[in-house]
Amino acid sequence: MQMGRFIAMDESGNTQAVCAFCLVSIPQKEIDRISEILTVKPSDAPEIITLWQKVCREEFKYSAFRQAFRTTGLEIYDSYLREKLIRIGQLKIQVYFSVFPNHSENNLRIGRLYDEASFLIHAWAQQNQADALDRSLNIVVDQQVFPEKMLFSCYLRRGRFKAMLMPKSNYAPALESGALHKIAADRENMVDVEQVNSRSYARIQLSDMIVGCIREHYAQGVEGYFPLLKPLIYKKNCRIQLSGYVPPAMQSYDLNPPSGI
Repeated sequence: MQMGRFIAMDESGNTQAVCAFCLVSIPQKEIDRISEILTVKPSDAPEIITLWQKVCREEFKYSAFRQAFRTTGLEIYDSYLREKLIRIGQLKIQVYFSVFPNHSENNLRIGRLYDEASFLIHAWAQQNQADALDRSLNIVVDQQVFPEKMLFSCYLRRGRFKAMLMPKSNYAPALESGALHKIAADRENMVDVEQVNSRSYARIQLSDMIVGCIREHYAQGVEGYFPLLKPLIYKKNCRIQLSGYVPPAMQSYDLNPPSGI
């Protein structure tokens, strides 16, 4: 039996004026291809091997390759990054992303990131209901994104689909207070959002490569790399704001995110 989807979520520019958040939906059959793409081989150029080992600490980071090229001017860093982005653009995956202005106040900054993550995972779930309801769904996020463990929950009842992302610590209190009710659904699923070290997960490194490229394009106007990912980019899966932040209209998705994060 084929396993369900793998969801990987990561951000870029957490401390910068403009932040980006990315959700990547990966079918099981693409996992090996991703691992092969995000591997440094002994036959690769010595400059690449050194960067990967000494600077990246054996993980792929979009910003590290861009910084190496800007600092040294060596074409090997640029051509290697482009080759990886071209191959990533050929993967059979789905990409959802949001680009938005950060808030200077930390609590509001965290809340904004949470809102954008909620919007993206809900948008994905609405478009891929069968995958969202699959009990083998796996969701991982870089351990630096959220301040606490998260929970993804969805259900289908009488043809109506609902989903939400919430802090796991809020779930039991919400049930006890009556703010959240258990419903006899036709199908339902509940998945822990696993916070992981990106070094151990090629899926997170993939999302880092994608979201880093996206943010640089929109926040800094860099044009040479984003087109390489164009096969993965669909307007309906993008939310772009560079100034004048407006929260996502999640009520249109029947989503009522909890407060307290």
